[in-house]
Amino acid sequence: MVKVLLVFEDFNEVTLTETYLKKVGFDVVSITNERNLSDQLLIFNPDVVVAYGKNNRVSSFSVGQKMKENHRFQGKLLILVSKGVRPAPSDIIKMKVDGILDAPVDQEKLVFNLAKLAGENPTPYIEKLMKTRLAENPEANRRPSSSGILSSSNNAGTGNPPNSIKSEEFPKEAPNFSDAQRMQKYSKFIDEAKFDVQQSTFKRKDIKDQQSKMKKDWDSNKLGAIDELKRKFVEALFRKK
Repeated sequence: MVKVLLVFEDFNEVTLTETYLKKVGFDVVSITNERNLSDQLLIFNPDVVVAYGKNNRVSSFSVGQKMKENHRFQGKLLILVSKGVRPAPSDIIKMKVDGILDAPVDQEKLVFNLAKLAGENPTPYIEKLMKTRLAENPEANRRPSSSGILSSSNNAGTGNPPNSIKSEEFPKEAPNFSDAQRMQKYSKFIDEAKFDVQQSTFKRKDIKDQQSKMKKDWDSNKLGAIDELKRKFVEALFRKK
């Protein structure tokens, strides 16, 4: 398991970050004062240290300097800084820095970089993050993330079913959809789309027009039922026995 040490100046931010990183599979310890850094490096021996702060208790750049001076530490250092802020070239040579991310940073981006710095495949961690987010709030993947140190800091949900589907109306079995019919509709859509696959961008109006045509055949009730089934399936995966 990848060990991550968080050195943040803000207690709320470090608590939030520690919580969701643990949920996706990291072993996490957090501190809010860099004076405890040497002890934690010795005791916890993290694979990656994440530093974020700009005051006397925690400074991203100060942590970088302390890590440079600690010759026993063989892990990586990722520092978070306000957008546009970078250490001066003369300061960089005094610091140990393996990666720099602008704050606020997306949860997905932070998880991805932690896995990469630790030499792990990021995909399983990102997938677990998505499953955890969906289990906590089924609507989280349908609306933009909020801002803060982490983009989805307000994504914790109630876990209640969507208002459009009551629990007593929930189907016992998933609605049947014909794969042959689905493939026929998709094939027709692709044939009529007239998109140039060699181009990296498409006209927004063309895409919206094609989406509108496809939506005419959608059954919103069945789609809502499928969303609810997915949510309950994910909840079952993470339910404590």
